[in-house]
Amino acid sequence: MDAIGTSETARPRDARPGRPPVPGQAAPVAALTSWVAIDFETANPKRGSMCAVGMVAVTDGEVVESFGTLVRPPASAGEFNPWNVRVHGITARDVLGAPSCGQALDLIDRFAAGRPLVAHNASFDNSVLTRAHELVGRPAPARRMYCTLELSRRLWPHLDDHRLPTVATATGFRSLDHHAALSDARAAAHVMLTGLRLHDTTDLGVLAGRVGLGHRNS
Repeated sequence: MDAIGTSETARPRDARPGRPPVPGQAAPVAALTSWVAIDFETANPKRGSMCAVGMVAVTDGEVVESFGTLVRPPASAGEFNPWNVRVHGITARDVLGAPSCGQALDLIDRFAAGRPLVAHNASFDNSVLTRAHELVGRPAPARRMYCTLELSRRLWPHLDDHRLPTVATATGFRSLDHHAALSDARAAAHVMLTGLRLHDTTDLGVLAGRVGLGHRNS
């Protein structure tokens, strides 16, 4: 299959890649030319059981920063289901020294800094984020989230399917380590960037208007 767009070569892992966000370092950014791709892995079918998160920040069409970490799920959703472990390879032992869910939510807030979020199958990631906030007893901040799954169905309807590995390969992302959260976030960022470049814009709002792409509010 011919690639659409350019390739991404980095192959990060979930545990401790990139530079962690620093409190107070980034001010909230309202423009839709600055956004964060995000991906979660969960310990079990409960949506709030996040056990890994990966984030990639994009500004003016360029990846500028990334961060990923393993996460200790909330105690009420802390069981590691064998099926989920087979999918992502993360075990209860792996997250013993990881940030708690509450600490991870703080890291997400600092890194995202009020910017729109992008995810592949955003309904899943949005529900993980919302439910995790509920499980730690705090309200989820208002966020706008765009979905690269929906985008890919509009831009590349000819693909056999629109799962992240298929779309990533079609758009030239050759280093996907699927279900490693930071790698998946990098792939989602790449897919969105490919769509933006096809429409000669760096603005999510402009692209959404041109292709009829909606967004979710958390």
